[in-house]
Amino acid sequence: MKWQVRLSKRAVKNYQKLPQQIQERFKALALELRTTGPVQPQWPHYGKIQGMEKCYHCHIKPGDPHMSPFGKSPARTVWR
Repeated sequence: MKWQVRLSKRAVKNYQKLPQQIQERFKALALELRTTGPVQPQWPHYGKIQGMEKCYHCHIKPGDPHMSPFGKSPARTVWR
């Protein structure tokens, strides 16, 4: 069963402002999330957000400033 990846309107607007290289990394992450779900240990600095149930984050651009999308995993839906 595939997972759904949904973006909020604000996330879509911010995504469109990202550099092309970062957009490509996000697309790759979204594709992996769709096929294998919210647990992505092979991505750098990917992990569960402490104190928040079923919330995850990942650094898609390390350094300063870093870019970290985050998402929730309710009922087979991730990344809002």
